Amino acid sequence: MWTDFALPQDCGLVPFFATSPEDTPLQVAWLFVAYACAWAAVWYACCLVAKYWLLSRLPPSHVASENRAVYTGQKLAALLKVAVLSGLANFGLLDLIGQPPPVLYGGYVVIEVAGVLFTSFEIADLVLCSVHRFLGFEDAIHHSIHIALGWLIRANCAPALTASVL
Repeated sequence: MWTDFALPQDCGLVPFFATSPEDTPLQVAWLFVAYACAWAAVWYACCLVAKYWLLSRLPPSHVASENRAVYTGQKLAALLKVAVLSGLANFGLLDLIGQPPPVLYGGYVVIEVAGVLFTSFEIADLVLCSVHRFLGFEDAIHHSIHIALGWLIRANCAPALTASVL
């Protein structure tokens, strides 16, 4: 295909995104927490952009909570996450077309990175939306399912096809 990324690999070869099959659940949790903290910084940076630039350019919403910088910043951070991670996942999916099973169900650099970033964003978003009191019950369930799936996929070395479809 277009890259040399789609080669069968052991998981945990990506610098700064690595865990290995021998890692404990606590080590995997620390990996997600570290990136969740980075996403929290992005989340709050988006809140500042919303407060000092974006909200003054948007018409006010009839729903008062939607006029808060933290609410609009969260939407901006989520949009950024979607843009980056869908690009990575789609690139990975296209690169997997026609690959043999060891590649489809083995480690894959691009998908491994996207999976860690996706799961850590869901953790950060769950915590921050809860702290700022606009996390609904359905959103909490949605985030919890994604976190559980992300953890499960990561614990199984982020099988490329499974991880990129999520």
